[in-house]
Amino acid sequence: MSDSTEKPSHESWVVSHMGKSSEETARRLLTTPQPKPPADAPRLLLRGVKARCVGSGASNFWIIDHPAAEPVLNGDYPMIAISPTAYFVRAPEFNDLPYAIQRRDLTTANHEIRGDLTHFEAQMRQVYGRSREG
Repeated sequence: MSDSTEKPSHESWVVSHMGKSSEETARRLLTTPQPKPPADAPRLLLRGVKARCVGSGASNFWIIDHPAAEPVLNGDYPMIAISPTAYFVRAPEFNDLPYAIQRRDLTTANHEIRGDLTHFEAQMRQVYGRSREG
């Protein structure tokens, strides 16, 4: 006799739970007010560049399969920080969530920086040191 109330496998439970958690996290991130960048923030003009959401624990893992997780950005974005490997922006089309743009993905054709990065470069040197720049 077969039991019709069989428990789901561990794997299907994890997939189901992560999917539900991801939907809930995406909804929360996209509806919770985010900090606004300063009006005079440097700008990163992007043309078809993939970005990765770094809101909520610095990982798009929490919003798997959501359009906000790793969108392709087109437009003018306020910069909020830089690192040796990435530029960080806020994306107004995704509730001003923070996104990382990998420097290795940037070319002269797909981006342009407008404004002074001196403050961000000083912060980066303080955190990463001079030898890791670039």
